[in-house]
Amino acid sequence: MALLEVDRVSKSFNAALAAVRDVSLTLARGEILCLLGPSGCGKTTLLRLIAGLEQPDAGRIRFDGRDLAGVPPHERGFGMMFQDFALFPHQNVQQNVAFGLRMQRRPAAAIAERVTEMLELVGLAALADRDIARLSGGEQQRVALARALAPGPALLMLDEPLGALDRALRERLMLDVRDILKRLGMTAVYVTHDQTEAFAVGDRVAVMNAGQVVQIGPPQAVHERPATPFVAQFLGYQNLLPGRVVADGLVETAVGCFRPAGPPAVAGQAVALLIKPVMAAAGRGSAAPECNVINGTVAAVTFRGRFSQVWVMVAGERLLFEEPGDPPYAPGDAIWLTIAPEQLLLYESSPNSGAHS
Repeated sequence: MALLEVDRVSKSFNAALAAVRDVSLTLARGEILCLLGPSGCGKTTLLRLIAGLEQPDAGRIRFDGRDLAGVPPHERGFGMMFQDFALFPHQNVQQNVAFGLRMQRRPAAAIAERVTEMLELVGLAALADRDIARLSGGEQQRVALARALAPGPALLMLDEPLGALDRALRERLMLDVRDILKRLGMTAVYVTHDQTEAFAVGDRVAVMNAGQVVQIGPPQAVHERPATPFVAQFLGYQNLLPGRVVADGLVETAVGCFRPAGPPAVAGQAVALLIKPVMAAAGRGSAAPECNVINGTVAAVTFRGRFSQVWVMVAGERLLFEEPGDPPYAPGDAIWLTIAPEQLLLYESSPNSGAHS
């Protein structure tokens, strides 16, 4: 049985635009669900609906079988952690962590014990008496996490908790956050616009667009098989082309003819074809025209560390591919590429549509 159930929930702040539209999802005990999407997609509004900070216009939210309609935020037993950390600057580290425990009116000895436990968990036991102003951004983030966890929430909600930190620090802390939540067996909803963060932290990822959940699943499944053109583009895939299905399941596009893996689509159907940036084979010059082969001209090569990006112009289309190391191509070179069928995904919609495949 799911611990959290969101059942066909909608919320509008004006008649013209729904912030959340008919969203349904579940969350198991001890699971971390990341809500991923661009700014304005509705992920923070959905988090606030679960927290009780907003009330849905339609639908139900249940926690452990209890309908939360009319239950105020302070009676839900949930914890919140925000992007700006919202720490009290006039209190030191241990006083900040103790705040929620004092609100619960726990005995002083129990508060001191719990604060010590939380600071050890986040690796800040040696900084218990330090002023907040003397902490680094990463240390402040850990204090905020310890404060949110100290009261023992049944559900922890994190709204862009690493958004105020620089990229290098986020890369280190995202794994620490997941490790801490997993050690506690914490059930959590984690909001972020950063796919790297979502894939590193979440057990499952729910991608949102225009107030709706357009795909939900384990990180690898979402990344390997984006369900819609929108999800593919949001995850950074560049090679999304309009096409048409012809006989025998072949897909004709401006850059060539392709046969994706899987059952063929209906002949005559207009589709969008995603070509993943993985070359099965490549070389200078041109190859005989055939299915799943591209002939083009190198437009640019950019070194990205563990791999290089190779931009290829084909029939007026600029396609992006990746190759390990430093590839032997230069701008202006003629190049041929072979694409494996499993690197091709087909959608029943145009590249700009959000419809499911």
